Amino acid sequence: DEVAVGIARTAPPPHRARLARAPGLTLLDDCYNANPASVRAGVRALAELPGEGELGVVLGDMLELGERAEELHRRVGAELADLGVNVVVGLGPLAAILCESARLAGVERVAPVESAAAAAAAVRSLLGPGGRLLVKGSRSMGLEAVVEHLQREERA
Repeated sequence: DEVAVGIARTAPPPHRARLARAPGLTLLDDCYNANPASVRAGVRALAELPGEGELGVVLGDMLELGERAEELHRRVGAELADLGVNVVVGLGPLAAILCESARLAGVERVAPVESAAAAAAAVRSLLGPGGRLLVKGSRSMGLEAVVEHLQREERA
């Protein structure tokens, strides 16, 4: 019983698989770090969240992938359609490559952007009400600002 109580009181560290809300959206804030396997796992977790809204992702560059960085971003982009993602927003030059790959794989609503504010605006214009959104990228991409932009709308 004590263990169950302890688990119920435990919250993930900031920006690590944290469920959050913004107007009309359920957010999976996992923007602390990213690699291809964790992006796939994040999308699968997003799809399992309650709700019937569309699936969207805001993905930043996955840094520290070495010489294969472009290839791995292309591969993840291509996999997003198979994972059921409806909207892809990418922040950063490698994420722009990922966006193009997602578009070629059949994701129709794709937006490479250059700022957190532009990413939040793209989410608002592309992802329907009740949408479920994963925000994920390498720590240095600062994607927590996207979450903050989306949530700020709720407080305004």
